[in-house]
Amino acid sequence: MLVVKLKICRKPDSSIPYKFITVYNIDNHELGHDLHWNYNMDPVTNQFKTSLSSKSLAAAIYLDKCTTNSKREYFLSNLRHYLNAYNLTIDVYGPCGDFKCGRTSLKPCFYRIRTTYYFYLALEDSIATDYITKSVLFAYDNNAVPVVLGGAQYHRYLPPDSYLDGTQLGEEILAKVMYEAIHNKTKYYDFFKWKNHYSIKESEVLNACPLCEFLNNEGWLKTGESYLYFRKWWNPFFAERCGLDKRYVVL
Repeated sequence: MLVVKLKICRKPDSSIPYKFITVYNIDNHELGHDLHWNYNMDPVTNQFKTSLSSKSLAAAIYLDKCTTNSKREYFLSNLRHYLNAYNLTIDVYGPCGDFKCGRTSLKPCFYRIRTTYYFYLALEDSIATDYITKSVLFAYDNNAVPVVLGGAQYHRYLPPDSYLDGTQLGEEILAKVMYEAIHNKTKYYDFFKWKNHYSIKESEVLNACPLCEFLNNEGWLKTGESYLYFRKWWNPFFAERCGLDKRYVVL
């Protein structure tokens, strides 16, 4: 089956790429997909350090899906176990936890993240290449350090030294690093150096105008790409994720 690949999606090699988050430089210019990070960033100000002084608890997460394809619930359980050795805890908000936000808004949760928690667990419910949802913004927007778990190459999308990668570190080492950062304020402050150089915002809703313009471009009709197996391009691991026998998969 031959499928024309128009590619309007989160994958960065799409013809019209779309992403949940967008990175801007200090002049508010969007940096696009090809990011060249500054690795020599300025330290945060004393005023900003003061804004972090009310934090007292290790980590929080908001969960509205209790069972996930990514198995993040097992990661969370293991991380809790290792943090317990340091007398640190994770508070779970939402339908899957013991803590609640407001009835109609997450704003009360955001306030607690900003004032109380050192880390926010941005654990994806699915593991897929290039897949980062706006849950990471719950941390960035509220002066907490995101702990990420997913299938993306996070160094391509998030400022260096601004997050902890749970996939790379594993639960035991991650717990140790979190403990050390909480008890070494200089190390914790360094997670926020990126704020002197970048801003990260939720991407705007996909505008239909670029799509119309693209489809009406005669040049694309001559040079447009196509894939024989679109589903495999979209998600190379779809068979494993869906528990399918590869011998009988229709791509």
